Amino acid sequence: RLTRSIVPVVRMAEAVVDGERDLEVPDLGANEVGDLARQLGRMASELGEREAALAAEFEERRRLLTSVLPPRLIDDSGEIGGTGQAIDTATVIALIVEIDLATADDDEETEYLRRSILAIEEIADSHGVERVRTAADRHLLVAGLDRPGDAADDALAFVRDIRAAADAAVRSSGGEDEVSISVFAGLASGTVATGILERGSLTFGIWGEPVRRALAIAALSATDGVLIDESTVESLGERADGGGSRNDIVEASDVVALDGSPMKLSTLADV
Repeated sequence: RLTRSIVPVVRMAEAVVDGERDLEVPDLGANEVGDLARQLGRMASELGEREAALAAEFEERRRLLTSVLPPRLIDDSGEIGGTGQAIDTATVIALIVEIDLATADDDEETEYLRRSILAIEEIADSHGVERVRTAADRHLLVAGLDRPGDAADDALAFVRDIRAAADAAVRSSGGEDEVSISVFAGLASGTVATGILERGSLTFGIWGEPVRRALAIAALSATDGVLIDESTVESLGERADGGGSRNDIVEASDVVALDGSPMKLSTLADV
């Protein structure tokens, strides 16, 4: 009779070890064993609250890191697992998405912009494209890091899907009278260098001629469209079979010069 109440307490302790945090505390009387059971119940509840707080802190840290660094550089413990320093062939994408709402206040425009950033990141993930940095309506992304080739096909597919998503968003909102979305992009392929910068705020940097070209031609695009430099077109041509993924790529009619040097550019036509 004296030891019978010990068994439920032992089972409670085993449940805590197994991860149970919401224990059903039996009434074992106003004695030492009953008091121990009540203390086990309180301890399990406090342990659950602390674990939830730690998990929330972990997710917040991981969210902050993934907002400035590629997810592949963050390990399962939420720590930075590498420097990201590499020299690789890749395709750089400079993307500008301008949103014009006919009747909206500042809060609505901010929310629309936030949703557009999330949509861009989701489409990028589906094509293996990494975000380098985002500033309001301007995005710098890259395809092909840490894998063979320059991933020009993935970069172009990403841009196509962004344009399609923008068109779908306009249609679902009631047409251009309600919302207008303009997509400008510049694509350039070649050798780039990457790495984590820890001076001041933590950032992921990318350098190289493709970065410079992509930013320049995206900014020079005078209409709602995409400009593709010769290196990317050549890279796509090496893998194209009878047109295939290139049937909407045409030579750009506007002559664009960078530092006084002519640039042979192509664009995406509506097909």
